[in-house]
Formats: sequence, C-alpha cells, structure tokens
Amino acid sequence: LVALVREPHQFYVSHHTWMTGRFFSTIDAANPGSRPNALLHTLSMEGYTRAVPDRQSRYLTGRLYSRKQMTLEEMVHWVRGRIDVLGTTERMGDFVRATCHAAGIPHWLCLSEITPENGSDSYCFRGLRNALRANDTRVLFPDGPAESEAQVRLLCADPRGLYKRIAGSEAMRDVVRQAAALDLALYAMAAEAIANWSANAPAEWLAPSLGGDRLPRDRYTWAMVPIKADVRANASVLRVGQLCRKGRYAKINMERWKMSKAGNDNRCVLLEMGG
Repeated sequence: LVALVREPHQFYVSHHTWMTGRFFSTIDAANPGSRPNALLHTLSMEGYTRAVPDRQSRYLTGRLYSRKQMTLEEMVHWVRGRIDVLGTTERMGDFVRATCHAAGIPHWLCLSEITPENGSDSYCFRGLRNALRANDTRVLFPDGPAESEAQVRLLCADPRGLYKRIAGSEAMRDVVRQAAALDLALYAMAAEAIANWSANAPAEWLAPSLGGDRLPRDRYTWAMVPIKADVRANASVLRVGQLCRKGRYAKINMERWKMSKAGNDNRCVLLEMGG
C-alpha cells in the first residue's frame, strides 16, 4: 500500500474550497436534512477544519478512526504496519519513483514528471464566497472578513496567492494545531519517509534525467514516435512514456491526440527540449 500526504494547512484550504465549489454549494441549504453535511459549505475555513478534524488520517485509517478517537500511538502503529511507501505532495516525483522502486518497475519506465499545474482555479469564488465572509473567520488578518461577494471575487483574481495567504495565516495554524494534530504527525512521518528514501535510493533513481522534483518542467516536452522504434537508442530520449493520450501530463495537441486514437501505433516519449 502507498499513501500520499499533503501539508495539513494547505490540505484544509484546498479541501474546503474544492468540496464546496464542486459539491456543497449545490445543496439546498433550506433542506439541510436532505444530505449529510449539507451546511458545511456555509462554514468559515476555521469552522470547516473543526467540523472534519484529522481528515487525512481519517481517510487513510478508515475503520480504526471511526471506532473511537484514535491516539497518536495507534495511528503511527497502523501506518508503519500497513503502508509500504509514504510520501508528500511537495515531493511527488520522489513518491512516484519510490513506488516504482518498491514495485520492481525499472526507473526508465517510471513516469515522474508530474509537478502540479499552476493555472487558475475555477473553484476559488464558488468555494470561498461563504468561508471568507463568515463572521468568525480570521484567515485574512489583519483585514477582517470579506464584506461582499465582489470582494471575494477580487481576492480570487490570484487564487494561488490567496490560498497561500490563508494556509499561512495564524488563524489556520491555530485551528490545525487544535483539530488536526494527527494529520500534522502523519505529514511529519511522510516527509521523513520520503527524505530517507531519497537519501538511500540507488543512484539511477536520482538521475537528473528523471526530472520530477529536481529539474524545471519546461526543460521537457512530449513527442510521438512509432511504437516499434528503438527510442532508447536515441541519446535525446530521457525516458519512455505511455501511449499518447489527452491529459495534463502528456502535453500533446488535439491533432496528435486524434492521430493516436485512429492508429494506436504511436507512443509518447519524454524528450529534452531541443533534443
């Protein structure tokens, strides 16, 4: 089993925003009994964190947490006894490589160029229009709660900057320390585990050509080659990829996507820019 853990302050900001924007905001608040947690979308960021304490630990341990209030010792024992690879989202490339390594997959087949996208977040306004206007929120300190939806929309003009500001606020630090102590401990375990893997992994798993956490994304590009080609004989090919597909990892245009769908005789390879 493998598990990927996100830094708890960032997790709660992202989780509340996404869940509210995607699900909770569509619930009719006038009928809160129609669905569990129907009013979560009305809560401040702090209120949401208190309402769903230790969310990542709950997701991971399932029934162990639901039986009773899980202790730190129980959580640590459970993770060490069941999780084979533990990592963090900040070092997702290392996490993917550690998973491939544990599974016996050759390093040159391990797709690890998966750094997060930095585009705009369409859920920002929908997810935060209530949370940032709640009377009890302090995440925008020294400013008070947003006074209107128009002000929330203005803040969401820079969603990444806004999320960083909220996650780093003293209010979020306080509530996460109170309501997500197990998540903080779980994240610390994950950070230590992936750092230990990186420090002890065979050299071929840490080669610069693997990209991921170590080299900027714009040094690489995806290209299509005939599936029977011996691409590893080409010095410019860093790693053999998967079949071409439309998606966030294989940045190919729609014309190539249609061609691969029609013939299915091409595959993606990862090339260094200019190679």
